[in-house]
Amino acid sequence: MRHILLAEDDLDDQQIFSEVIKDIGQNIELTIVGDGEQVLTALDRMDQDKTLPDLVILDQNMPRLKGSEAIKLIRENSKYDGISTVIYSTYHDSRFIENCKKQGIELFLKPDTYDDLKKLIIKMIDTLGSKN
Repeated sequence: MRHILLAEDDLDDQQIFSEVIKDIGQNIELTIVGDGEQVLTALDRMDQDKTLPDLVILDQNMPRLKGSEAIKLIRENSKYDGISTVIYSTYHDSRFIENCKKQGIELFLKPDTYDDLKKLIIKMIDTLGSKN
Protein backbone atom coordinates (compact mmCIF):
# COMPACT_ATOMS: atom_id res chain seq x y z
CA MET A 1 0.00 0.00 0.00
CA ARG A 2 1.28 3.43 -0.96
CA HIS A 3 0.41 6.48 1.12
CA ILE A 4 0.22 9.91 -0.50
CA LEU A 5 -0.21 13.18 1.40
CA LEU A 6 -1.62 15.94 -0.82
CA ALA A 7 -1.48 19.61 0.19
CA GLU A 8 -3.94 21.50 -1.98
CA ASP A 9 -6.06 24.51 -1.03
CA ASP A 10 -8.40 24.34 -4.05
CA LEU A 11 -11.38 22.10 -3.23
CA ASP A 12 -12.07 21.29 -6.89
CA ASP A 13 -8.46 20.17 -7.39
CA GLN A 14 -8.70 18.06 -4.22
CA GLN A 15 -11.81 16.34 -5.56
CA ILE A 16 -10.34 15.66 -9.00
CA PHE A 17 -7.11 14.32 -7.51
CA SER A 18 -9.10 12.03 -5.21
CA GLU A 19 -11.19 10.75 -8.13
CA VAL A 20 -8.07 9.99 -10.17
CA ILE A 21 -6.55 8.05 -7.25
CA LYS A 22 -9.72 5.94 -7.01
CA ASP A 23 -9.74 5.46 -10.80
CA ILE A 24 -6.13 4.25 -10.85
CA GLY A 25 -7.28 1.32 -8.74
CA GLN A 26 -3.96 0.61 -7.05
CA ASN A 27 -3.64 0.17 -3.31
CA ILE A 28 -3.21 3.88 -2.48
CA GLU A 29 -4.16 5.69 0.68
CA LEU A 30 -4.68 9.42 0.10
CA THR A 31 -4.65 12.03 2.85
CA ILE A 32 -5.55 15.60 1.86
CA VAL A 33 -4.77 18.79 3.75
CA GLY A 34 -5.37 22.41 2.76
CA ASP A 35 -2.01 24.14 3.19
CA GLY A 36 1.68 23.79 4.01
CA GLU A 37 1.23 24.25 7.75
CA GLN A 38 -1.32 21.44 7.79
CA VAL A 39 1.24 19.21 6.01
CA LEU A 40 3.69 19.70 8.87
CA THR A 41 0.99 19.01 11.47
CA ALA A 42 -0.16 15.90 9.57
CA LEU A 43 3.42 14.61 9.27
CA ASP A 44 3.97 15.01 13.01
CA ARG A 45 0.76 13.08 13.71
CA MET A 46 1.63 10.41 11.13
CA ASP A 47 5.11 10.05 12.62
CA GLN A 48 3.60 9.41 16.05
CA ASP A 49 1.20 6.87 14.52
CA LYS A 50 4.00 5.27 12.44
CA THR A 51 2.01 5.95 9.25
CA LEU A 52 4.28 8.36 7.38
CA PRO A 53 3.46 8.82 3.70
CA ASP A 54 5.66 7.63 0.85
CA LEU A 55 5.05 10.84 -1.09
CA VAL A 56 4.04 14.40 -0.23
CA ILE A 57 2.61 16.40 -3.13
CA LEU A 58 2.30 20.12 -2.50
CA ASP A 59 0.68 22.93 -4.42
CA GLN A 60 2.99 25.95 -4.49
CA ASN A 61 0.53 28.78 -3.90
CA MET A 62 -1.29 28.02 -0.67
CA PRO A 63 -2.22 30.20 2.30
CA ARG A 64 0.09 30.42 5.33
CA LEU A 65 2.98 28.34 3.95
CA LYS A 66 3.90 27.84 0.30
CA GLY A 67 4.75 24.38 -1.01
CA SER A 68 8.46 25.09 -1.46
CA GLU A 69 8.67 26.55 2.07
CA ALA A 70 7.02 23.42 3.49
CA ILE A 71 9.44 21.19 1.55
CA LYS A 72 12.38 23.11 3.03
CA LEU A 73 11.05 22.46 6.55
CA ILE A 74 10.34 18.79 5.79
CA ARG A 75 13.90 18.32 4.49
CA GLU A 76 15.35 19.93 7.63
CA ASN A 77 13.82 17.18 9.78
CA SER A 78 15.76 13.91 9.51
CA LYS A 79 12.79 11.77 10.56
CA TYR A 80 11.27 12.58 7.16
CA ASP A 81 14.33 11.59 5.11
CA GLY A 82 12.59 8.65 3.43
CA ILE A 83 9.66 10.71 2.15
CA SER A 84 9.61 11.92 -1.45
CA THR A 85 8.35 15.47 -1.91
CA VAL A 86 7.22 17.26 -5.06
CA ILE A 87 5.60 20.53 -6.06
CA TYR A 88 2.43 20.14 -8.13
CA SER A 89 1.26 23.52 -9.35
CA THR A 90 -0.05 25.72 -12.14
CA TYR A 91 2.55 28.32 -11.13
CA HIS A 92 5.31 28.29 -13.74
CA ASP A 93 7.27 31.50 -13.37
CA SER A 94 10.74 30.95 -14.85
CA ARG A 95 12.49 32.20 -11.69
CA PHE A 96 10.44 29.82 -9.57
CA ILE A 97 11.24 26.88 -11.86
CA GLU A 98 14.96 27.72 -11.75
CA ASN A 99 14.82 28.06 -7.97
CA CYS A 100 13.21 24.61 -7.67
CA LYS A 101 15.99 23.13 -9.82
CA LYS A 102 18.68 24.75 -7.68
CA GLN A 103 17.08 23.38 -4.50
CA GLY A 104 16.56 19.92 -5.99
CA ILE A 105 12.78 20.21 -5.77
CA GLU A 106 10.93 18.17 -8.35
CA LEU A 107 8.24 20.27 -10.03
CA PHE A 108 5.21 18.97 -11.92
CA LEU A 109 2.87 21.36 -13.69
CA LYS A 110 -0.81 20.58 -13.20
CA PRO A 111 -2.12 19.03 -16.40
CA ASP A 112 -5.20 20.33 -18.19
CA THR A 113 -7.02 17.02 -18.60
CA TYR A 114 -8.16 14.19 -16.37
CA ASP A 115 -6.26 11.62 -18.46
CA ASP A 116 -3.03 13.63 -18.27
CA LEU A 117 -3.43 13.95 -14.50
CA LYS A 118 -3.93 10.21 -14.25
CA LYS A 119 -0.73 9.60 -16.28
CA LEU A 120 1.17 12.04 -14.06
CA ILE A 121 0.04 10.39 -10.82
CA ILE A 122 0.91 6.95 -12.19
CA LYS A 123 4.37 8.32 -13.10
CA MET A 124 4.81 9.63 -9.54
CA ILE A 125 3.77 6.27 -8.06
CA ASP A 126 6.04 4.34 -10.44
CA THR A 127 8.94 6.56 -9.41
CA LEU A 128 8.30 5.57 -5.79
CA GLY A 129 8.45 1.92 -6.77
CA SER A 130 11.89 2.35 -8.28
CA LYS A 131 13.19 4.00 -5.08
CA ASN A 132 12.21 1.11 -2.80
